[in-house]
Amino acid sequence: MSNPDHLKLIKRGVKRWNRWRKDNFSERPDLSGADLKGVDLIGVNFIGVNLSQANLHKAYLKGSFLRFANLSEADLSGVDFTEADLNSALLVGANLSQSCIYKADLCRANLSHANLREVAGEQAFFIEANLEHSTLISAKLSQATFTHTNLRNANLSNADLNKADMSCANLSHANLTQANLSKVVCIEGTINGADLQNSNLYCANFQYSSFRDSFLQCANLSAGNFGEVDFTNADLRQANLKDAKVTDANFQSAQLQDAQLSGTFLTPSQRNGIEPQDMQWPLPATEFSKEKSSSAIRFNQPSHALFILEKPDPTQTVIQVSQPTQPKLQPTLTLYFSSPVDWIALAGSLKRINSNHEFPILNVYSIETQVDQSIIVQIGVAEGCNADEIRCQVLAEYEELRLMLSKTFRLNELSPFSSPLNQLLNLLIKNLL
Repeated sequence: MSNPDHLKLIKRGVKRWNRWRKDNFSERPDLSGADLKGVDLIGVNFIGVNLSQANLHKAYLKGSFLRFANLSEADLSGVDFTEADLNSALLVGANLSQSCIYKADLCRANLSHANLREVAGEQAFFIEANLEHSTLISAKLSQATFTHTNLRNANLSNADLNKADMSCANLSHANLTQANLSKVVCIEGTINGADLQNSNLYCANFQYSSFRDSFLQCANLSAGNFGEVDFTNADLRQANLKDAKVTDANFQSAQLQDAQLSGTFLTPSQRNGIEPQDMQWPLPATEFSKEKSSSAIRFNQPSHALFILEKPDPTQTVIQVSQPTQPKLQPTLTLYFSSPVDWIALAGSLKRINSNHEFPILNVYSIETQVDQSIIVQIGVAEGCNADEIRCQVLAEYEELRLMLSKTFRLNELSPFSSPLNQLLNLLIKNLL
């Protein structure tokens, strides 16, 4: 129960209260359980005040000072906390539904099990706050700061987190279904076991984060940065990964059935452990091993393709590729390059064209470097296809991808035609396949 003297004083107005607080700074006011519903408390000094279980429904606390205040289990629904200082406040089990915390400082506040449903918290600060098991359904939290915040088991379904900073946040087992996470920055975040079905992560930056055992069915990850992200055992069925950056990401045991992977490049080691039928790549290769007693490097892949490294010749280098019997491809297309080849762009152009058909209609037969440093690429084309039309398509796609990639990152500085033979082969394995 609240102190009657303190309750009487606060009802006399904010100015008199603040003056008394200034003269009696060492005294800790007790307003627990107080009925302050709809009261104008703008700019009030509630630092360290006990307001547990108080009724502040639709009260006005804009610009107020509640640092270290105890608001556990208080009714704060509909309260205007605009630019209020709630740093390190205790809000366990508090009801903040439909409240306004625009630009409010909730850093290091304890909001575990709190109700923040439909809260308006644009540009609010939750640095190192505890929001474990909290409810943030349909919360408006665009551009909010959640760095190092604990959001374990929080319910953020349908929440708007556009452009929020969630770096190093813990979102393990959180409910983020249909949440808007577009352009979110969540570097080194922990999202293990979280539910992100139908969520929007367009152009988000989750570099170095972990999505182990998470559910991302039908999620939109297009154009996002997921470099070195751990997707181990994640469910990415029907997810949109178009143009996503997944450099060194771990997809071990991930489910990628019907995922959209156009413009997304996975290395052979990334594809290790993924079932071939789960992927939509026209150049399928998983992992490789080199046999010391042989000049061949064999690939464990559904097409059983075999790269054969011929003995070095002082005038030229040839890499030949044997093709699967189905579908039947003939080496009817020859491409000439007088300058260094952007192998990722070339592979991407072949992937784009193959993705428009039920089965791959193109594959690489051989790559040859000439004395004049030009490069000849022999492409196998499926029977019934017009080689001249395919040539125009490949070159157009190649040029478009080359220009796009040149603006984002640089390829390995190794020059394919001037490098030693084993370096050339490694470059092809890493960037082409």
